[in-house]
Amino acid sequence: MKSWQEVMPDYELICWDMNKFNIESIPFVSEACSVKKWAFAADYIRMHALFTEGGIYLDTDVIIKKRLDELLMHDLFVSVEYHPEIIKEHDTLSLIDSNGAHKEPFTEKPGIGIQAAVIGGTQGHPFLKDCLEWYGRNRFILPGGKYNNVVIAPEIYAMVAEKFGFRYVDERQDLDALTILSSETFAGSPAYETENSYAVHLCIGGWRDEPEKSPMKRLFRRVLQKLKMCAQTRLARRISASRA
Repeated sequence: MKSWQEVMPDYELICWDMNKFNIESIPFVSEACSVKKWAFAADYIRMHALFTEGGIYLDTDVIIKKRLDELLMHDLFVSVEYHPEIIKEHDTLSLIDSNGAHKEPFTEKPGIGIQAAVIGGTQGHPFLKDCLEWYGRNRFILPGGKYNNVVIAPEIYAMVAEKFGFRYVDERQDLDALTILSSETFAGSPAYETENSYAVHLCIGGWRDEPEKSPMKRLFRRVLQKLKMCAQTRLARRISASRA
């Protein structure tokens, strides 16, 4: 969060917590909190915060690289979340046509979604309203006691965005009601960061149950392993240089 203040010191920071939001106001959030699945509660609360007050939502594990001022011209802006390894593993491209349009509406497209860690929107935006209504229709604890944690926020937001013309491709999409930027804009991990990135999400998939060997979690573990290897290489070079 220090990066937010360093890059955008003139922005007002508002913390959304249990003092700011009544977790008993919606069953999905109440149930998620009752079993300490905080990330799933946040999936609703971030949309509620934007819908009621407007502004820019950031997960606390987001590093800001560039000021977001020029994006404020859009009524709502997000970016694509794109994971090539998951797409390949699940043959996701078979679920969409050559233009990225869905073949079957409101079904999960593994590896392609909408970044949930960085979202900017105006108060009362219809996309935010539709996302809130999805959570209003669903429960977190399902009949039989299972958790509604298989389909996660980036996939839910993407399915809601289909109504606005969202296509499952990693490119900028200027739609009637919202602007969807390419995935590098708000990079889903340090491995995806480029010189064009405004922000980087330090995501490790901590919302997943430990026994669950999800494709997303396997990907994050591979990314972290590569980053550690790179860090070790840089350290070794520093040691060699100092010895020389």
